[in-house]
Amino acid sequence: MWVSRRYLILSAVVGIAVALVCYLYLAPSGVEVPVVLAADDIPSHVRIHKDMVRVEQVPASAVHPLSMGEVTSVVGKYARREILSGEQVLSATLVDAGGQAGGLAWQVDADYRAMSVPAAPSSAVGGAVRPGNLVDVVHYRESSVHGPAVGRILMSAVQVLQLRDGLGGIWDPESREAPSTAVLAVTPREAESLAYAMATGEIFLTVSPHNPEAGDVSGSGVGGSNLFGDIPDSQEGDFGE
Repeated sequence: MWVSRRYLILSAVVGIAVALVCYLYLAPSGVEVPVVLAADDIPSHVRIHKDMVRVEQVPASAVHPLSMGEVTSVVGKYARREILSGEQVLSATLVDAGGQAGGLAWQVDADYRAMSVPAAPSSAVGGAVRPGNLVDVVHYRESSVHGPAVGRILMSAVQVLQLRDGLGGIWDPESREAPSTAVLAVTPREAESLAYAMATGEIFLTVSPHNPEAGDVSGSGVGGSNLFGDIPDSQEGDFGE
């Protein structure tokens, strides 16, 4: 009799334990959390835009530990590999273009190249140029075998990717040191022009408005003959010989 009662108690305990385990195992399956998914196939090395991803509620038991829960954590970063439609976007598959793991190669679009130009305060708006600005590149050349002295806007609305300090590191805006160089996004043809311009004269940067409709403002250049525009003959002597 005592043995039978012992088995009944043991069976009850085992039954309660099994029920508890089943509850703990099955309960989380009913909990859903927001997860960022690829809205369509995202190619490798492509910058992710808002319309390329979506957020869905996914059972907690099916969520990858490296998944992202907010679109803002994904947009603006680059896909390290192809991400298939409906796939959870993982932090391991993303590259932050501005971070050390990203580097300039992730910031430059396919048709552009990163190229540095001098950006000392005296030639770059007193040190007011900032990453993301659009700048015009002005070239000044002294009189030489290449022609008379002339200043000319070489290219306009060029994006500034980075500013660098004198040691080649990314410039810290909190530093008291002014930036030394600016890294610009230029086409291969512009890179050739820029290299020649730096080898034959000086480069100046002007900050232009963020207006994609501004268009190309480069002209034929300004030299000694047209610095003051059309000057009446009676006033030419006022400017000296």
